[in-house]
Amino acid sequence: MVTVDGKLCERLRTVKEAVSEHLLQDPNVIGLGVGFAVRGGKLTLEPALRVYVRAKFPKELLPKEALFSRNRFDDLPVDVIEGSYRPASTMRYGGQQQSIPDPPESRTMWRPVLVGGISVGNSRLPCGGTLGAVFVAKTDDQPVVLTSWHVLLAGQGAPRDPVCQPAAVYHRSDNDTFIGFVDHGVIDERMDAAIARLEGTRRFTTGRVLSIGMLAGTAEPRLGMEVQKSGAGSGRTQGMIDDASFTYRVQYPGFQQLFKNQLHLISRTGRPMSCAGDSGSVLVEADTRRAVGLLYAEEAAMSSCDFAVASPIIPVLQELNIALPDRQA
Repeated sequence: MVTVDGKLCERLRTVKEAVSEHLLQDPNVIGLGVGFAVRGGKLTLEPALRVYVRAKFPKELLPKEALFSRNRFDDLPVDVIEGSYRPASTMRYGGQQQSIPDPPESRTMWRPVLVGGISVGNSRLPCGGTLGAVFVAKTDDQPVVLTSWHVLLAGQGAPRDPVCQPAAVYHRSDNDTFIGFVDHGVIDERMDAAIARLEGTRRFTTGRVLSIGMLAGTAEPRLGMEVQKSGAGSGRTQGMIDDASFTYRVQYPGFQQLFKNQLHLISRTGRPMSCAGDSGSVLVEADTRRAVGLLYAEEAAMSSCDFAVASPIIPVLQELNIALPDRQA
């Protein structure tokens, strides 16, 4: 387990909240957070105020007011991270279809039993994501699938739209792909999340995630936590929460969304942490299999994709009024 200086992190979060509104007015600044500093191209375990920018420039080319130095932030450690982010579905937001990678075949084909980590989508949208896991609605104990809002409801999506597995972009046979209907979803500063009600004849296993196993409840995420996810786009990948206070902006069709206090993830294996089709994957603590987040965004640079973003899972489950069965909660 990574040990983090809690007092320093609290000071950094206080400064971050004080300067976020002002700094996010800079068009080159896309986010702020409190996470581990990167020194010499390597991730350290030193907490720092992170300023996320679209592009880095040599210091000598920047005016003094554009420099992010320690003396500007109460002499606290500062790190500038270059990157940009987009929703991690198979639709590129800006009008073009995002190129679909070559995902693990079993995840994007018709599956006789529904579990987490496989392809899902709105039958009326040219967009696919990941079925995070099957949960139960707390109102009536009926099964629902958890994924991202933009997978089921972006663009022209609406409640009661038919939901398919696999997503429409992966249909390769005449098998019946219908699994249920869109129920509802939420996109706000806390989350990008949605559920669909299961109907029809497809079998399912609640709480099971492909390549990970049965979820063992939920947990609060923390800086330095080792995590894994199982997605339809890139399969099972492993990483770390390197910023648990990530506040940033993402472009969606027709609007830009500001998210606050999200989980910024970094790959720990040299593989991309996420790719197109992974939106909706449940983020799981590596050594306990407890759910900690819902992945919905990835790094926009196709050459890297080391970074991904998730919302903390507990507020998602509370807002959508869903839960794991009692034996797993």
